[in-house]
Amino acid sequence: MGIVVPGLTQELSSSEPPDHLRPYWYWDFCSFHSPEWWRRHWEKCGIVTVEPADMIPNGWKHWLASGEIAVEWQDREDDETEMVRLDAGRNLGFTRMVARRTEARWLG
Repeated sequence: MGIVVPGLTQELSSSEPPDHLRPYWYWDFCSFHSPEWWRRHWEKCGIVTVEPADMIPNGWKHWLASGEIAVEWQDREDDETEMVRLDAGRNLGFTRMVARRTEARWLG
């Protein structure tokens, strides 16, 4: 199984986002995590191994493009799209991860 989700290139060092992101940051962005966070989170159950867990190369550009299309289609401004544009891949992008079940006892 795998996931591709909006994420962080690395975990934030504080509970606050970087200054350039602060005006656009919503509470639900607390779900944004780094690939290593996702790896630890999934592997601690002991029933999967994760390979790979990384950032999609230039994933922020795909995120930005989809946001720009949505803004044009809906004819409105979008804080999230502006946030991704301003960040330009420094902190934000798409995290991808693939997990494979181990030989450990499967619970279910």
